[in-house]
Formats: sequence, C-alpha cells, structure tokens
Amino acid sequence: MKRIGRQPITLFLALLLAGVALAACRPANTLDGTSWTLVVYGPADAPTPAAGGSLTFAGGRVSGQVGCNTTSGSCEVDGDQLTFADGELAFTTMGCPEDTPAGRQERFLRQWLAGGATIAREGDRLTLLFDEGRQVAECTLEPEP
Repeated sequence: MKRIGRQPITLFLALLLAGVALAACRPANTLDGTSWTLVVYGPADAPTPAAGGSLTFAGGRVSGQVGCNTTSGSCEVDGDQLTFADGELAFTTMGCPEDTPAGRQERFLRQWLAGGATIAREGDRLTLLFDEGRQVAECTLEPEP
C-alpha cells in the first residue's frame, strides 16, 4: 500500500481555504428570500403614498404587484446595484385606468423598475433609487410567515 505524503493534503487544504475566502468576498444578494411592501414612490423630494404593491425576491427572481398588474423576472444584486436579465421584466396586462392611484403607481414602476436600481437597505427598509436618486420607491420588509 502506497503512503500519501503530507504535501498533497496540505496543498488541498490551502486551496480549499482560498476558495472559501474568495467566495466570502463576493457580495451577497441581500434581497434573496425577502418580501417587501411598497410604502411610497415618485420624486425623491415629494414621494406619493403607495396604493398597495409588493416585491418578493427568491432564487434570483423577483415577482410582485405593481398596481393593477403583476411583474416577474430574473434579477441580480451586485453590491448596491439591482439589475434584471436583459433589462426586462414581464408584466401582466389587465386594464388599469391611469387616473387612479394604482394606475399612476403602475405607470411609475413600469417606467423605472425594469431599468434596474441602486438599492439602499437599512434594516427593515429598502429604497430603490432611479434616475441618479431623483426618483425613489421605498418599501418595508414583510414579516416572515
């Protein structure tokens, strides 16, 4: 029986630890497994109270209620940047009168959300910043079931 020297084992352990250290340096998706309720949206200096709405992040996807319709798509969080695969989100197309609170909210989110956002998360508060911070959507964390 051939005896294995210590060098291969030491090298293996060193490579394993280096891999773990590199994985730890990669930014974590701080939104995965969370659900959020929209609170306000609109211009940062005068946001409008939300007419309902929610976003859920799970397994590299986002889904939610944006007004009268729902949305979904693949997403990625890298540091403070939220992006969507191919810059696209799918939306259902149920009629939504634009002159209602839900219609105005949906129009805003359709306009800004698919382009991605800079995110700022502080505890149970999530702010999505659009147009270099001039437009916002603020959410609160939904309690776990």
